[in-house]
Parts: sequence; C-alpha cells; structure tokens
Amino acid sequence: MFAHAPVLFLVALPRGLTVEWAAPPECPSAASVRAQIEDALVDAPAGPRRIVRGRLTRLGELGWRLEISVQEGSEVASQPPIEAGECGDVAAEFVSRTQTLWMLWTRPSPAAPPRKVAGRVRIAGRYGYGLLKDAYFGGGQVVFALAWRWARIEAGVAADGARRVVLNDGRLSHWWRASLLLRGCGEVVTRQVDVHLCGGVEVGPMGGTVVETRTRSGVGVPVNLHAAPAITWWFHRVVGLWAGLGAGVYVSWPAPVTPTPDRRPLLAPSRYALEAGAGLEFRWDR
Repeated sequence: MFAHAPVLFLVALPRGLTVEWAAPPECPSAASVRAQIEDALVDAPAGPRRIVRGRLTRLGELGWRLEISVQEGSEVASQPPIEAGECGDVAAEFVSRTQTLWMLWTRPSPAAPPRKVAGRVRIAGRYGYGLLKDAYFGGGQVVFALAWRWARIEAGVAADGARRVVLNDGRLSHWWRASLLLRGCGEVVTRQVDVHLCGGVEVGPMGGTVVETRTRSGVGVPVNLHAAPAITWWFHRVVGLWAGLGAGVYVSWPAPVTPTPDRRPLLAPSRYALEAGAGLEFRWDR
C-alpha cells in the first residue's frame, strides 16, 4: 500500500458520465484527471448514466496498479486492471480507457439494412371442421410467398378430404377438394420469429363418392373467404416451423346434384370452416 491514506475525489461530468478517482497525494489529482477526461470527451454526445471508478494502489517497488470498475444502475462490472511503473502513466491510461468506454456506450446503433424481396416456400398439413356440414377434413398445402418489409403475398395449392361422411339417406361417402389459395399478409418480423396476419380467398372444385354404390357426385366450386393468422419460428438459418389458424365463410357453394327420393340434397353444405395447420417453411433471403 502507500504511506498516506488515499484521497477520494468525486468527479461529476456532463453527458451522463460520473468518474470516481482514488489515488495517493503524490499521484495525479482529481482535478487533473477531470481536465483530461473533459478534453477527451469535449465533443462526445450525451449517453446513458454510468459511473467509472478508478482506485490506484502501490505495488511495492514494482510500480502502481489501477483497479477499474463500471457501475450501471445497481450492477457493477470490473475492468482489466492497469499496471505501470509511474502513477502518471497509470492515470493517463485511465483517461484513455474512460474515453474508449464512453465512445463505445454512445456509439449509434447501425441502421438495419432494408429488407429485400424474400422468397418463401411452405409445406404444411391442416385439419379442420366445416368443409362439409358435420364433417371433419384433413389435407395439405404447398404455398409460395414473396415477402418485403412488413408485408407478403402468398399463392399456393391445397388438397383436402373428408372420409365416412353420413349422407341424408344414411349411406357413407368420401369427399375431396382441390383448391387454389391467394392471401395477403401483414408481418411482424424479428430475428427468430415472424408473425403473419393474413386474409385471402380459397377456391376449387369439390366432389364425392358414395361408398355403397361407388357413384360420384360433384358440388361445384366452393369459394371461401378467410382470415389466417400464423407464426413462423426460424430454428435454422433457412428452415422454420410454421403454425397457423384459419376461420372463414363460404360465399359460393352449390348443393350436391344427386337428391334423395324425397328430393332433399344428399348432403347439406356448410357455410363456414375452422382449421389449424403446421409444417415447415423455407426461405432464401439471408
């Protein structure tokens, strides 16, 4: 240690920076350290509130050792110590270290590069209720998308089916649908998670087969307007796990053309559909 107790000087600087300097009387004073720091930071911008502490002690005949710590709120972090033969050299290094830290803290964050038009391909399955009245359906879809900034458009194809649907005359039937998808989406984009708020239209032909007689019946081309929120978690640089929901109404759905003997339709159409899906999405924009 040193012969005289160290003298503690509190150096308060503008721009959010506070410096505490503890050193023996024979070493540079707080006023000297303050002047050097003010000169070094004369044009520095304002920044977050920080306290930089320096405490200088003698290392016997080896010279001097300066311990530096930085306080942010209630958290205190130690910096690598500085050792030198002359306490003036240590003080100068403390001024330089303080300047470097402050310029690092106040350096503006680089602006995010503008998002380019990005390609997406999604392969997913889906399951839902309402494709036919009192029937559940399942199938899959392949969707291509172009994303730019906070929006994207999607176009794809889907195939769905509903098995063992009971007709109004008691017979069992199987039904299928092939459709085209077109959606527009707003997006909330982060580094690992994208949130999609989509709406669109799905349209395509539909038909069925009566199990007992193997006769086929068509119901025309249903048109579905729907909302479809979804989320993509990018667990890999180019591969993400996609999950979504959908709810929509049918604005066009002709009734089945084959009636029962009392001229009732074989199957009453549904006017809405609810669905959930999951799959993988691939990207090539990063």
